[in-house]
Amino acid sequence: RTHVSFSIAAEGLGEGPELRGEMDAVDDGESVTIVIKNADGTTPDTTLPRIPLDCSTVKCVKEKLCEIAYLNTTATAMLKLVFSGRLLRDSEALFDVVQMHDISCPIVFHVLVRPSGEPPSPSPTPSPAPA
Repeated sequence: RTHVSFSIAAEGLGEGPELRGEMDAVDDGESVTIVIKNADGTTPDTTLPRIPLDCSTVKCVKEKLCEIAYLNTTATAMLKLVFSGRLLRDSEALFDVVQMHDISCPIVFHVLVRPSGEPPSPSPTPSPAPA
């Protein structure tokens, strides 16, 4: 199995936090290592180490994933992240997503890549329960 690894740092707290590759992580707060598994089964897992919890969102994770694993050939809008059976929204704070889990171990997210010809889908709606 091939893993893509890089160091990241949180920069600026303006409109949205930025994550830059190949830098040492700022250790001002808690951080988490995220392993991204692709549902297609052919793309190698991607490891995102030391993502700061206090200033990261799901969108930040998707941006870093696009940069590293997809070499900026896939837009973040094409990616859907799933954690613990739940589709994540871009605006969700990473801390809120993983707060009930042991962050001393890597957290596993799954990524779904929407085909480029498919229009963006609205927020997921629960399907009716079978009768």
